[in-house]
Formats: sequence, C-alpha cells, structure tokens
Amino acid sequence: MRATVSNYSGLVALIMLTTKLCSGRLVTLLVVLSYFMKLYARVQSIVGVKAIKYSAVSAITVALSQIILFVLFGLVRRWSATSCNVVATATTAVPGYYLNRAWVWGKTGKSHFMKEVAPFWVLTFLGLVLSLIAVAYAHDLAEHLRLSHLVDAIFVNLAALFAFGVLWIGKYIVFNRFLFGSGAVTLDAEAM
Repeated sequence: MRATVSNYSGLVALIMLTTKLCSGRLVTLLVVLSYFMKLYARVQSIVGVKAIKYSAVSAITVALSQIILFVLFGLVRRWSATSCNVVATATTAVPGYYLNRAWVWGKTGKSHFMKEVAPFWVLTFLGLVLSLIAVAYAHDLAEHLRLSHLVDAIFVNLAALFAFGVLWIGKYIVFNRFLFGSGAVTLDAEAM
C-alpha cells in the first residue's frame, strides 16, 4: 500500500489546530510533517521494507557476533582477539546468509553457488579482513596504553562493530542489485 496525503488528513488537521494554538508556527511544522510523510511513504515502499528487514537481520547478526566476541575474548580469555573475531564472524555468517536470502529478498529454492553463495562469502570475508585489522589495532592500542582487560575487550568489540558498519551500506547495495534483489541475475539449472 502506498502512503498518500489522504492517509494523513486527520493528523494534518490536528497539527494545524495545535499550531494555531502555538503562536502560528504552521509553516515550519508543515515542512517537518511533509518530511515525515515522505519518509513514511518511503518506508512503506518495497525498497523501504527490504531496507528495514536488512537492518533487522544486520542487527541480529551483529548482536550475536558482538556477544560471541565479548564472551570468547572478554570473559573466556582463551584465544587472541583476532581468533575470537574470526569465530564470531564465521558463526553468524551462515544464519545471516539465509535470513537475508529468504526473509529480506524472499528467495526460495536452492542457492546458486556462483551467483549467490560465493559473492556473499566474498563480502563476508572482506568484512572479516577489515574487522581483523580494526580488532588487531584496537587490541594493540589497549595493550600499549596498559588498559585493563575489560576495557581492551570493549575496544575490540567497538573496533569490530565499526569495521562491519563501514561495509554495511555497501553490502546492502550489492545484495539488492546483484545477489537477491529484482536486478539480480536469474537462476538457472546450475543451482546447487
């Protein structure tokens, strides 16, 4: 359903009444209302729904990855920060793939290795490499500053979060245009 101005007529009337009571700042309020109406219409669009679902999947996988990283490095203290980051990333990549493919882009059936699986893992590996660099730097900085292990673990988690955040928008564009979205190459009989 596409949002229209008529969907907001009651809200507009209420806001106009409120602004008349509040010193006549109607123009400013209407500009703000117009912005939110456009934003709401965009969210209601197919692209908006996909972006929200993609964000939800990202939030789930990032939260799981951050928890795993903090537990392994911050609490268990058995492996290095980079080793724990590899485990955390690898653990959440598979559910992330299937959630994105099925729920966000609505793909069903077998995955095509060269058109879906391989590019997804290339992007995941790119994120892992970037996060390994950030994690190693954060850990070295924390050790150089002689910070406590808890602060070190927090630095490591923030570095991993930052690294994946940098790639987040780029991955959405690639997923939507080339892997799973309507512009993706159609699958053929070579599917896995």
